[in-house]
Amino acid sequence: MIGKFILGTSFSGLVNYLISDKKHKGNDLLSKPMAGRAEILGYNNIYGDKDDLIRQFTEVSLLNRHQSKPVLHLSLSFAKSDPITTDLIFKIVDELAKDFNFVDNQYLIIRHHDTAETHGHVHLCINRVNLSGKTNVSDSHSYKRTSDFCRKMETKYDLQAVMAPRRFLPKNQRLIPRKDNRKLKLKELVKEAVAKAKSIEDLSLRLADKGIKTIKGRGLSFVDNKSMKIKGSEIGYSLAKVEKQIKVNLNPEKRPIVHDLKQRIRKISR
Repeated sequence: MIGKFILGTSFSGLVNYLISDKKHKGNDLLSKPMAGRAEILGYNNIYGDKDDLIRQFTEVSLLNRHQSKPVLHLSLSFAKSDPITTDLIFKIVDELAKDFNFVDNQYLIIRHHDTAETHGHVHLCINRVNLSGKTNVSDSHSYKRTSDFCRKMETKYDLQAVMAPRRFLPKNQRLIPRKDNRKLKLKELVKEAVAKAKSIEDLSLRLADKGIKTIKGRGLSFVDNKSMKIKGSEIGYSLAKVEKQIKVNLNPEKRPIVHDLKQRIRKISR
């Protein structure tokens, strides 16, 4: 899950962007809006049509004229493999509101359906000024807080994990090579299946039972249950190595002979 935290000055500009249908790209389609792109999921302390929303957001923001950037645009995007439902979106937004302290503020939840590669984006238009005229939504450490929130939601709701940007890591960890736990887990499952497989087809079936798809072309690739695709060679299991191990698996009697020979050598050397 990827989150973005953006401050602004105009509720009119943001609400119009979020609610209006998007124009297609390409000269032949410029006059045809992308119908159904925006889906309003919910309101909090606000109601009405587009003009009503803009007016109410603006009126409350003017209760604190010292706040030059009352507009907060928070967006969340999900991987296509994520099990996203409207109910789950509401749960995540409720937690977001608590973490960022806008539970009682005005906010609007909108889902966009204009990205084929993902489940779309969830956008929130939030008034940082509450109904009492106080700016109670802080912008301090906003990028780190947003990143931390996304990592927490990934773990809690089994969403596709995204590594936190290096700049959010402690200084003593920024130069250490990053480990992707998904890749390590996939490698262990492939290792276990390769050790028992009698053919590439058998390997494919064994991995399918673990939710992993095997793709054979010039080499081998594996796709986990969250659509992460990786080449076998990247995790130490190239097609050549796998086929070599399969030959050994088909002739298991050869392995104890080699093992016994090593044991004899050790005894003799003593």
